Amino acid sequence: MFYPLNSSVRATATNPTPLSTWLLNAINSWSFSAGGTIISCLLVGVEAIIVVIINERFELCNTKFSLFATVYFLTSLSYAPFATFLPQQLTNIFIGLGIYKIFSTYGWDDAGYKAFDAGLLFGIALLFSFNILAIYVLGLVSLLIFRPYKAREATLLTLGAVTPIIFYFAVHYIISQSYCEITDYLAQWFKYHKKIEINNHDYIYIISTGFFGVAAFFSVLAQRNKMNVLGSKAFLIFIFMQIFTTISVLFVPFIETADLKLNTIPTTFMLVAMFCNMRKGWVSELFFLIFLLTFYALPLLWIIG
Repeated sequence: MFYPLNSSVRATATNPTPLSTWLLNAINSWSFSAGGTIISCLLVGVEAIIVVIINERFELCNTKFSLFATVYFLTSLSYAPFATFLPQQLTNIFIGLGIYKIFSTYGWDDAGYKAFDAGLLFGIALLFSFNILAIYVLGLVSLLIFRPYKAREATLLTLGAVTPIIFYFAVHYIISQSYCEITDYLAQWFKYHKKIEINNHDYIYIISTGFFGVAAFFSVLAQRNKMNVLGSKAFLIFIFMQIFTTISVLFVPFIETADLKLNTIPTTFMLVAMFCNMRKGWVSELFFLIFLLTFYALPLLWIIG
């Protein structure tokens, strides 16, 4: 990627959470103006490692590290607004760790403690993005997909999710001796109504990711019956995550459009699964080459203007 080192790209968010606001102000106050983009690249690297660990641990796709890393970096950094620090990158990291914990409950008779750990990770993710529909609901539905319903496990997951939020409020009160500032901020935050403005570069990105995303979506649906039980459940969670993240961004007024960044994990898994399941031959190689050229060209188009 070329534009991440462009000093004009600043860490921004249209409707950040209180903790995200503090992080954004801290990063933008640095004298080194490209700091946000360097942090972004490092965080994307951490996200890619988590994705690879999930795949290696649960054997969802029979492929090498290099393919996962390439696809994840391309889908994460090929779009200019995603090429600087976004709070959603930290959200993605904790969602990835939460998904790992949920997947690790498979086959356990009693996974209460693992459910609490997963909820704790999803709760930390909520500190950077209030997309409750795509985060907490994702954790709860993922647990229900992987395991028979147990009220104890669902309760522990919920308790885990609210623990970081309560802790954050408690620390804020100890420091400021007042809830007024944060409650006023939250009231203003929920009143926010985003305006979706789409330029030519956005249209190109939407069409490109839409084409490959839809192809991967139907490819995974066609292959689910051939997967093992764990793999089938895992990809069902990825499909659910994609759908609910997109719905929340489109129809919930106070959810940022940057929350579409949360789709990079499920999209990467589905794209890699599609490439792995394609029959070997010139058609599959040409399709993969078109994917590479498309996502390498997107940042170049942004630079050209």
